[in-house]
Amino acid sequence: MAASVCELLWLERTWSNLPEELCKVGPLEKVSSGLVVVLCFVPGFSWLWKLGLAIAVCKGFEAMRARPPFTAKVPKALGIASVVVSWVPGLNVYLAPFLWELFAIRMDVVCNEIRAAR
Repeated sequence: MAASVCELLWLERTWSNLPEELCKVGPLEKVSSGLVVVLCFVPGFSWLWKLGLAIAVCKGFEAMRARPPFTAKVPKALGIASVVVSWVPGLNVYLAPFLWELFAIRMDVVCNEIRAAR
C-alpha cells in the first residue's frame, strides 16, 4: 500500500517537471499532474493509464534532451516492464514495487541532470 502511494507521489512530481507542451498522454493534450493522479484511481482504466503515463514520461524527457542536453538514458523499457509486471497477480506485490523504484531512481537521475544543465 505504501509503495502505491509513493508511486503516485513520484508520478505527480515527475509529470510536473515536464513542460506543458509535452504533457500529453495518447490523445489527451496538456494533462495536468492532478489528472494524472486522479485517473490512476479509476478501476480497470488505471492499468492502461499507467502504461500510457510511463511511455509519455519517457517520450517527454527524450523530447527534452535537445533543450538542456543530458547524457542519462531514459529507461523506457524499465517503465513499461514495471507496469506490465504490476498486472500479474503475485508479481504485482513482490516484484512490481521494486521495478517502479528502479524506474523512479533512473528517471530522477535524468531530472537531476536536466536541473544541473540549466
